[in-house]
Amino acid sequence: MSGMVMGPQQAGYHRLRWNGRDDAGRPVVSRAYLYKLVTEEAVLTRKLTLLR
Repeated sequence: MSGMVMGPQQAGYHRLRWNGRDDAGRPVVSRAYLYKLVTEEAVLTRKLTLLR
């Protein structure tokens, strides 16, 4: 998805803002989306709800 960070990051606090668009730049529809955070200690999958 557009605006998503993929790949290794430096240790520390990070903030990510998703613009609600797909890879082609089109707005995505209102619904629940899943995102995944992978660290050396854990893999976390969470739900994000986009309401337009």
